[in-house]
Amino acid sequence: MDKSIDHLLKAPPPEDDLFEQIAQGIEERGYVHLPGALPSTIAESLVDYVAQLEIEAFHRAATGRKQEQIHNQFVRRDRIHWIEESHPASTQWLAWSQEFLIGAFAD
Repeated sequence: MDKSIDHLLKAPPPEDDLFEQIAQGIEERGYVHLPGALPSTIAESLVDYVAQLEIEAFHRAATGRKQEQIHNQFVRRDRIHWIEESHPASTQWLAWSQEFLIGAFAD
């Protein structure tokens, strides 16, 4: 495993408290950083998957939606790859995130 992701694989916060921590971080700072929130098996699978992708699989990031989408180098200089169900690692991520969202709004 690549040592550069070790900080992502620390012990996760308790599942029942995860959504609360995310919501609180976004409310207070506009972002949240929770090492270990994503199960390590999923994180490792995603890292392995992304490492195998060719540069052509990544697209210039843009801002806006549909016809109003623009490429602004001042705002976004990164490249993105959408997570779709075309690979087992992606499927694991999508299933985990769906389960998390269902649990978060179950109350």
